[in-house]
Amino acid sequence: HGTSWMVSALSFYNLEGRGFTEWQENMAIAAACVISTVYSLTWDITKDFGLVPNFPCCNAFLREQRLYRRRVYPAICCFDLLCRTTWATNLLPNHLLTKHAVRRELIVFTAELLEVLRRGAWCVLRMENEAATNCSKYREFVWLP
Repeated sequence: HGTSWMVSALSFYNLEGRGFTEWQENMAIAAACVISTVYSLTWDITKDFGLVPNFPCCNAFLREQRLYRRRVYPAICCFDLLCRTTWATNLLPNHLLTKHAVRRELIVFTAELLEVLRRGAWCVLRMENEAATNCSKYREFVWLP
């Protein structure tokens, strides 16, 4: 979550008042968004979804134990990437997206709807990863004291 904090800080901190141009400020925010998105997507795919078991030297994209068809995993990963790129629109200054208030609200609504759908897809693959790998790690407890 540290990379998301970096994006938030850069978005709300006035760099123009510190000697930066508007273009430099926008590029700093864009770079922080890219870094945050790539890091979070990598974390989702490798840690939460468990799809690249031997990262970074991966011979196979998918782990051996799967509950869904092969094509489901890349589709959800692409959807995750698409939706992860939309969250930053909420942090951008209003004038960068559009000058019309209604359009701005529609953009924000769409980004938030995509985030809800992304989290639902994330939850499905996260739970699937736990169910598929639970037996191999000998965690058979239904209840923990």
